Amino acid sequence: MVPTVYETGELGAPDPHNRDALSIITSPTERSRSVAMTEVSNSTYGPPGALDVSLDGQFVFVAETLRQRSERATRLDELQQGDTIRSLQFDGGHSAVVDSVRIGIQPQAIHLNPAGDLIAAITADAKHELTFVPVREGRFGQASSFGLGLEPSTGFIPLKATWVQWHPSGRYVGVNLVDRGQVAFYEVLRGEDGAVSAIRPWGNRIQTNKFPFVGRFSPDGRYYITSDVQWGIDTAGFYGVQEGILTTVRLADVGTTGDAA
Repeated sequence: MVPTVYETGELGAPDPHNRDALSIITSPTERSRSVAMTEVSNSTYGPPGALDVSLDGQFVFVAETLRQRSERATRLDELQQGDTIRSLQFDGGHSAVVDSVRIGIQPQAIHLNPAGDLIAAITADAKHELTFVPVREGRFGQASSFGLGLEPSTGFIPLKATWVQWHPSGRYVGVNLVDRGQVAFYEVLRGEDGAVSAIRPWGNRIQTNKFPFVGRFSPDGRYYITSDVQWGIDTAGFYGVQEGILTTVRLADVGTTGDAA
């Protein structure tokens, strides 16, 4: 798709030689530079969180927000919704898909936990808004999904949440609720088998500035910073905003519960 698609909705002229792909590029410091490409459906539509890498660097996980463009599609709204995470093994400059798992429509962002054995995903599916997928050596286990009980979106983009991020402790996740300008935190409870059995709110939802698109925890886990891009029904599309705003949230200590959180 062409860059102007976000304003016009037009995908541009089709090119059979350009397909959704993952590119692996060697570091500029290496003596020999190379680019390895593997076809994998994604459409690169959404926040910059559709990809993550295993702790050992051997596997790459790619979320499919929208499916590969068909020959007949000419507009963005004609692309089919994606619902899959794929695992690609990286070996000697080459990569190949080794596993996949369905998690809910239009996954917006994925993030691997600090232990490297559980992926958190946020989707546009009301029954699977927050999904967790165990992963071991690039292979996926059974997904566990949870609805967040969010009211229907009233913003100019029909999305309720766009971002999920693991707390450095691995016990909590932060979720950006873009249409209401908030961030919510959840404790993640796992059973003996490692699967996620439940989630529960950790502290109260925090009001940010408008449209907190992405977020990051500080390395010590004491703060969460959101990038608020200021989009809304009162702006001219994606480009009618002069500047964004950063919001910093201070968090309770790990293990704090109830009102103290």
